[in-house]
Amino acid sequence: MQSNQSPILIPEHPAENKPSGPWGFWPTVGFGLAIGFAYVICQALVMSIFAVKNLISNPGVSSLQLINSLTNGNVLTAVLFVSTIIGAGLTILFIKIRRGISFKEYLALYPVKLWTFFLVSGIAVALLVVSGFATSGLNQSKFTDQMVQAYKSSSMPVLIWIAVVIFSPVFEEIFFRGFLFAGFRASKVGVTGAVFITAVLWALSHATQYSIWELLVIFGVGVAFGIVRWKTKSLYASLTMHSLWNLLSMIQTVLYIQGRIH
Repeated sequence: MQSNQSPILIPEHPAENKPSGPWGFWPTVGFGLAIGFAYVICQALVMSIFAVKNLISNPGVSSLQLINSLTNGNVLTAVLFVSTIIGAGLTILFIKIRRGISFKEYLALYPVKLWTFFLVSGIAVALLVVSGFATSGLNQSKFTDQMVQAYKSSSMPVLIWIAVVIFSPVFEEIFFRGFLFAGFRASKVGVTGAVFITAVLWALSHATQYSIWELLVIFGVGVAFGIVRWKTKSLYASLTMHSLWNLLSMIQTVLYIQGRIH
């Protein structure tokens, strides 16, 4: 007798257990260190190229003069452009090789509403004003000698504007509030840990540029960026704040150089 039951079809190849979601905590740390190392090496290589070029054109230059020449605006611009491209490229690569999650989802590249755009812009302006009062109240300069010197010595200041207002924020947000934030948030440290850790790391990445007090201010701004990234569920929100922050800082720097503010 023939059975009326349909035969059970067994697939020739079992379904793969594809991982979903961002990289875990330790892979995020490992890839993050690799990206950070490559970023620093690129900066060192670009500066070395300019240093060698200076030595060739000025054989009698002193060590102090050579070091000071590396604060030139053209050097700073080249450093930011090259290191940003390499750093962002590696970050994108490590995201792409993670299966089971799209690039858009990993970095939370979701559009924000117009009112959200105005809200985060207002927050960025408020943060800049508050940080300005905080640093000036303790006799701390809002402008580093490095940036003032770089802007004055640049042969094409427009490139500094592009590097500082666009390139630098794009990489830092993709890396800190994008790649690192996603990995840490998906781990046991959760949202709170992700906001705190990325803010600390972001502040430490500016350690050679600012005083301890200014680094504390940057840490606070990093916390604000992280909270905005979490609440809006979009990297575009924190990126908008970051770019606007840098834009206003550049405007302040120019006004400071022109003697319009002190």
